[in-house]
Amino acid sequence: IMPEADEVEVVIDPKDIELTTARSGGAG
Repeated sequence: IMPEADEVEVVIDPKDIELTTARSGGAG
């Protein structure tokens, strides 16, 4: 595991964010 994991999370692709938001909002 690299210490740059935090940075990678911040640099998530917009598609991933949209999918996560849609799933969270739809399921919630």
